[in-house]
Amino acid sequence: MSVVAPAGVAGVYPDYGTTVGGRGALVYGNGVGLEANLAARGLDIVLFGNEAGMVVSTDSAGWLRPDLLAAMPDASFSMVPMVRSPGFVLVSLVEDSRKERALFLYRAVPVGTGVQPSLGSARGGLRVALSGQNLWLDGPNWVCAFDDVATPVHLVSSTLALCEVPAGATGSASVSIAEAGAGKPMPHRTNASFVYMRDAVIIDVTPSYGPESGGTVVGVSGSTFADAIHHACSFGAVGHIAAARQADSVIECASPAHSDGYTDVRAQNTHIVAPSGAGPTFEFRVDPTPHAVIPEIVNEGAGMREVLLVGTSFAFPLEVAVGQGTAGVLAVVPERAPFLGDEATVRLPVGTVGFAPIHVRTRDKVLVPPHGSLLQVAVVSPPRIDAVQPAIMGARSGGVVTLLGAEIMDHVSRYCYVGARRGMLVRRSSTVATCEAPAAAEIGDYDAEMSVGTEAAPEGTSAPVHYHIEPELWFVKPNHGAAAGGTLVFVAGSDFKEGSSCKFGSVVVAGAAVPASSRAQCASPAGAPAQTVWVSIGSNGHDYYTDASHAGAFVYVPNPEVASIDEPVGAAGGAPLVVRGSNIFHTEHVRVRVGLVDLTVATAGDGFVKLLTPPPRFPGFVPVEVTVDQGNFTSQGVQYLYTDAPIVHMFQPERGPALGGTNMMVYGEGFALGGSASCQLGSRATSAVFWSTIVMTCVDVPSAPALGEVEVVVSTGGDHMASVPNTNVQWEYLAEITLNSMRPSVGPETGGVIVNLYGQNFGEPAFGLMCRFKTVYVAGFLATGSSDESSHATCVSPSMGEGDVEVAASNNLKDFSSDSNPTFSVK
Repeated sequence: MSVVAPAGVAGVYPDYGTTVGGRGALVYGNGVGLEANLAARGLDIVLFGNEAGMVVSTDSAGWLRPDLLAAMPDASFSMVPMVRSPGFVLVSLVEDSRKERALFLYRAVPVGTGVQPSLGSARGGLRVALSGQNLWLDGPNWVCAFDDVATPVHLVSSTLALCEVPAGATGSASVSIAEAGAGKPMPHRTNASFVYMRDAVIIDVTPSYGPESGGTVVGVSGSTFADAIHHACSFGAVGHIAAARQADSVIECASPAHSDGYTDVRAQNTHIVAPSGAGPTFEFRVDPTPHAVIPEIVNEGAGMREVLLVGTSFAFPLEVAVGQGTAGVLAVVPERAPFLGDEATVRLPVGTVGFAPIHVRTRDKVLVPPHGSLLQVAVVSPPRIDAVQPAIMGARSGGVVTLLGAEIMDHVSRYCYVGARRGMLVRRSSTVATCEAPAAAEIGDYDAEMSVGTEAAPEGTSAPVHYHIEPELWFVKPNHGAAAGGTLVFVAGSDFKEGSSCKFGSVVVAGAAVPASSRAQCASPAGAPAQTVWVSIGSNGHDYYTDASHAGAFVYVPNPEVASIDEPVGAAGGAPLVVRGSNIFHTEHVRVRVGLVDLTVATAGDGFVKLLTPPPRFPGFVPVEVTVDQGNFTSQGVQYLYTDAPIVHMFQPERGPALGGTNMMVYGEGFALGGSASCQLGSRATSAVFWSTIVMTCVDVPSAPALGEVEVVVSTGGDHMASVPNTNVQWEYLAEITLNSMRPSVGPETGGVIVNLYGQNFGEPAFGLMCRFKTVYVAGFLATGSSDESSHATCVSPSMGEGDVEVAASNNLKDFSSDSNPTFSVK
């Protein structure tokens, strides 16, 4: 703040100061050379109120900035005089203080009253709080002065400042608020002091490592500990850990919780921290943690037993106690167990039956597993084996045996032993367990044993097991069978023994027939259609063996069923037989049973089989059944009828036109009423219809290439039931009868007119002749005595109604002329 005067003193810089004065201020004029004016008038003082300030030629104390002095070369430099009390005063020249003047503010003197902390390292660097009075927040360029060494200051309030301690010599130094200048600071009055002390010197720490959870009591040895009242330790960035002095050269402190790794250890004498890197390091290690004890179960009376403690960070010295006894730690192997970590081999004293807790300690700290419970070892009675069932098994593949005994408790391990070979054990009860016995290199007797807990060696009593060469299966035939079961399956292989049994999947079939060591026969049990099972064979009723290449596969097929027979009637063997049904398919094992005779099938397909019938033992019905596995025949009861061969006695008519078309009645015996029927006339066949076992009709006799007699064979029940040709009963093919003319062609309604018919092929007298007047049939006669009897015939007209009627003639009493028949008029 300044007041501009019209002439003379224009202002003062700085325009404030303390009541003690003693510092310099620059007094400058208002455009007039003030210093030259004073010199011309012989003046050497400037008035600050009523007090005189001496004018000096230079700023020897360095109160003002050099650049400011250079900018105002005509100003005068005056010492500020001391005044009694704070307040504003006028600054003026001596001869006329009323005209030319400026204002100057006197303030109360800053006073330091104390420093906290008041002790520190001679290296400096500590930040202390300086308490006092009259600490102007808008004052000059303040600094903290430790004696005459200035350091930066941060004014917090008019009563508190924060100062950074500079380096200094050991001993006491005054601390004050000072005004900075070009030279030494100008300190104000103070009652505060700071004591510089020597650094703590660390030589060693014991121990040099500890768990990351902290709590390790560390002895820090060094020097200068006796110089301080209070002590502390720092571990890396964690400091101010209280320490207790045990001797002039030793202090002790507890390690803090810290992540694993190395960190510097430093000591503090009161507030003096040893410099970083000046001492030894401390290693924080992962906390040692036990996870498990192996084995967890040991036998009673085992004496001293070695067990493994598995855990992490077992590099620490371990102490192990079991129950009331002490265990010895034999070795520690870091990172031995792939998933759990370190292993420690411990020798434990084994006591009586019960649970023995295991206490694991390191440096008086009890280690607890992650699950929170103490580890323990169970001391149990050893298991006893009295017998093994079966006592025989295959040496090539081993098998599952049942161990019978006592004390087979939950504590038995998952292993069993046969000889020196280990297998998997499953406990069933306190007296029963099953053992998956391994294969053996040689046949012979071996001991079956079991172990306790996780022991890798057998313990307790044992029972013998005999290894023998087990049977080997090569193939089964047939490899399929009906779902109803009962298929006789041939099993080929080696080393089959009497008393063997077969197994289809999981179903055991006892009582296999073993005619030789390489052959056996078993009946298949029932199964589900389309199910595939493996056939195996065993000789001890327990272990079964099959073929590794799946040659022992057996497929269950749906049960076949017979629905019908195409020609269910026959007179002799060798007739074609077609059986139809469901679940019938082509296989080398398909068979057909006709009566009591099993027949090989000529052809088989989807739902049918074809074969030839066997010769009959006697006429009658016989069942026809089918099997697809050589053993299980159907039982639907579809029957085939064996009959005597049919016999033909006579035909009616016995002849007919060569053009064919005649329906011939056949009379005989032994005609079958089932199946198809046919008539064979010479080389030509036609269909037939049954009427009874003695009557049938040959329908539409076929035409003939020539006239004359031919043999007739009838078949009933199929082509395989044919009559024996009868040379006494033959069919004669005749030329077709034709009519050329008729006389007379008119007659009365009452009939009785002899009508002469002229034409061809009227036949012989023995054939018989018939005339037809429209629908009325009358007997006809060959004209005897005529030149050609076969071309002239007579018949008597019947009584008919008036009108024209067609006249036809027949030479076999059945087939009539049809082309160009004459007309007879009835009047």
